[in-house]
Amino acid sequence: MGASFTLRVQFFANLREIIGIKETSINFSENQSVDDLLQILRKSYPNGEEFYQNVVDEANQNLQPYVKIIIDGRILFNNIALNTIISPDVKTILIFPPVGGG
Repeated sequence: MGASFTLRVQFFANLREIIGIKETSINFSENQSVDDLLQILRKSYPNGEEFYQNVVDEANQNLQPYVKIIIDGRILFNNIALNTIISPDVKTILIFPPVGGG
């Protein structure tokens, strides 16, 4: 792996409740993907497995259709999200569950 860098990851709504924190900083390496990040979160928190199941549709190897991951203001789309490489210039990743309206 390449050089390491620090990512700030923020969680919203029920995903925040599941993971148990509002945000965290994670040491990350070049050439790692969004899935690598989610696997780190899965293994690092007591409710990490529940969090992962709410974010990732493992059967289809995509994000759950209602989850949005935003990297420095850029929304990732389901079909490429998990394989997206997180570059060292990324500062913040936001993870959103479904948002209700009405």
